[in-house]
Amino acid sequence: MRAKQQPSAINRGVKLRNLRLFYGISQREFGEKLGVTRGAINSYEANQNNVPNNLILRVIQATGIPSEYFETDMALQEAIDKGNIKPIDVLKMNDFDETSCFVYEGIENYAKNNFATGDFSIKLQVLTFLFDIKDKATYHFIKLNEGSNEPFAKNGDILIVTKTTETLNGDFVITKFQENYIIFQYFIAGINEVLLKGANGVEIKLKNNELDKVEILGIIKQKITNSL
Repeated sequence: MRAKQQPSAINRGVKLRNLRLFYGISQREFGEKLGVTRGAINSYEANQNNVPNNLILRVIQATGIPSEYFETDMALQEAIDKGNIKPIDVLKMNDFDETSCFVYEGIENYAKNNFATGDFSIKLQVLTFLFDIKDKATYHFIKLNEGSNEPFAKNGDILIVTKTTETLNGDFVITKFQENYIIFQYFIAGINEVLLKGANGVEIKLKNNELDKVEILGIIKQKITNSL
């Protein structure tokens, strides 16, 4: 009998996608049931970000899928049979009141997924009480360690960010632009036209294919000012 592969050889993003497709639901619906954004699910399925261990635990708890499914090369059908899972069971998935959090030293480490502390859960009620954050999502806490984004944010301030590109008019976003990490305020200036307003009066207007020049790395949901 062939030995099952170890976790290092397992593509969790593909396994997550296959499980979602088995239930026949969208990335947004799957994310809502797991307490993360559609953008987060998309990034995991596309292997842009590693699937956090605590999200895997949520999936296991919510669906009843055997943990072996994500830990070995167990096929989806084998896992479904072992867990006696049916597509309609997605309607019974638990509603979680916890969200995943990661902590980084500086924007560059955030961009490179080099977290100082990560993959831990916190009650959504705590985030709501402390930071007025109500949405279930994966949140990234970035402690700024350089002053290139003053006066919007200074050294020592903490940004609470969701790693998604689903921007709304007026959002503050973290971007990669000309190999630099810059905070801009995002505005829709017209059809396929975006205006980015940065610190010190910097403005960049982008049209059509020019939008590819700026990579949006996340949306700032809250800024905690270090006044000490």
